[in-house]
Amino acid sequence: MSVDRPGMAVASFYVQHEDWEEDAACKGKPTEWFYVGKGESPWRGLQVCAGCPVRRECLDYSLRTHDKNGIWGGYTPRQRRSIKRVRRGLQEAS
Repeated sequence: MSVDRPGMAVASFYVQHEDWEEDAACKGKPTEWFYVGKGESPWRGLQVCAGCPVRRECLDYSLRTHDKNGIWGGYTPRQRRSIKRVRRGLQEAS
């Protein structure tokens, strides 16, 4: 696998890469920083994401693919669930 995207190190079946992945600040960083255990702080992953030039693309990808784990686009799974609820509400209102 050419891109060390969080979580993909164990998903050997993944072959299609997104254009933005090469520019991701997380490339080459330890997967554990983005997939923390229960009760552990995700601060390292969030810190990496804070300065990432493709943060928006990463977040959009995780929302589009319904990824429920890890830090994506600088957001925790709980934060992404909240974003999805807001988006659903906006779609229903329109």
